[in-house]
Amino acid sequence: MKKSITALVSASIIAGSFIASIQVTSPKTVLATKKKKSISSKTLLSRAKKLKYGMSLTQVKRIMKVKPTEMEEDQGFINLTYGKDTVILGFDEHKKLTAAASGAPQIAKQGEKIVQKKKKEHTKQESFLKSSAQYFGTKSFESIQNNPGAFKITEDGKLLYVLWKPDKNSPILLRVDNTSTNITNVYIYNKHGNDPKGRHLYTGRTIVQKKRNIVY
Repeated sequence: MKKSITALVSASIIAGSFIASIQVTSPKTVLATKKKKSISSKTLLSRAKKLKYGMSLTQVKRIMKVKPTEMEEDQGFINLTYGKDTVILGFDEHKKLTAAASGAPQIAKQGEKIVQKKKKEHTKQESFLKSSAQYFGTKSFESIQNNPGAFKITEDGKLLYVLWKPDKNSPILLRVDNTSTNITNVYIYNKHGNDPKGRHLYTGRTIVQKKRNIVY
């Protein structure tokens, strides 16, 4: 009987200690779990520094590592918000990173550099196209006929159509010679639609024959 009472008392003491342990440690455990899930603004901003203009939505989410608040607009534009507006990112309809309202100032700077680079490339390309069109338009038709490998000629009544591609990175140019007016026009060749004449680049008098040097 004495042994039974002793065992019962021991069991009660152990049970009481277990309950007390749960009551003391449980709040700390829950608090620790919450701390693990919470990401500081400093961490978010540190991750945001790794972002680059033009990154895909998937790449950005992989770098940021935590789930954002995501909002999609009607035209396909997407906004991601991390933390309490700590990092706010904007994506275009192709899901490419193009803006950062908060947390990633480098995106705007990188975007501006890309825009300026494209402007320079466009200016350079325009200059090349115009000089190529002038060269093409002032070339004698005789010289064109003698070089069938570079020029493709078709005839439609009083109009002569000539196609030429200046280089591999440039569009095909279309030269139209009007034999009744002796006027030559050069356009960017339009592959699509019924009218092959795209943007106009040059107008001048048709040069039929190649200039020949007179030897005395």
